[in-house]
Amino acid sequence: MFFDNALKKAVAYCRVSSEKQEERQSIQNQIDFAISYCKLNNIELQHIYKDDGITGTLPLGERPEGAQLISDAKQGKFNLVLVYKLDRLGRATRIILNAIHDLDGYGVKVRSMTEPFDTADASGRFLVTILA
Repeated sequence: MFFDNALKKAVAYCRVSSEKQEERQSIQNQIDFAISYCKLNNIELQHIYKDDGITGTLPLGERPEGAQLISDAKQGKFNLVLVYKLDRLGRATRIILNAIHDLDGYGVKVRSMTEPFDTADASGRFLVTILA
């Protein structure tokens, strides 16, 4: 099945990069979607990391909330990161793949809530490479 029952201890990462997006409440839309998604899929949402007005051209660890997410991942506080779309992790292929690789090294998988991939399986890792 697409959803692994072991991946239930989750956080969400939400990001918008421009004032225009912030004015449209895009980050709030991502938050609301994550909350609904977790309720629907019986996933424990422990925290929501929010990088408001932060460019996706910066590596995840160089963003304020992204750095905290990485730190918490190292401490084993969760095992799944949910993103609205893959481009919330980054705007360049290398940044996205590096973020996924780093998180995977801490035993954390990444799942898009709107795209058909999950890094918990081989086909998902292949698809994320293509999408990135």
